[in-house]
Amino acid sequence: MFVQMKRDGGRINRSAFTCVLSTSADIAAFEFGKQIHGRLVKAGYHTGCYVGNALLSMYCKCGSIDEAYDVFEEIAEKDAVSWNTMIIGYARHGFGKQALRQFESMKEAG
Repeated sequence: MFVQMKRDGGRINRSAFTCVLSTSADIAAFEFGKQIHGRLVKAGYHTGCYVGNALLSMYCKCGSIDEAYDVFEEIAEKDAVSWNTMIIGYARHGFGKQALRQFESMKEAG
C-alpha cells in the first residue's frame, strides 16, 4: 500500500511513515525499514520523538543496535518510550552491560 501511494504521487505524512516503520519492525523487514528511513530524511522529517521512536523500535527489533543507537542520539527530547526501547533492544540482543549503562543514563537524565 505504501509503495502504491508513493507510486501514485501521494504525499506521505508522518503518521503513514510511522505505521510503515512499525509494520517493518513487526515483520523484521530491515532493508525496507531502512529505505523508509532514507525517505524520511529526504522528505525533511526530523527525528522527533514520534518518528524517532518508530525508527528506534524498527532498528532494535531488526537487531541493528548500532543504527538504533544513532537514531536514539538524534532524538532531542527523549521520552520513556525512547529510553525503554533502547534498553530492551540492548537486552534482547545480548548486550546486558550496555542495557544497564543505558538504564543508569536514563536515571541520571531524570
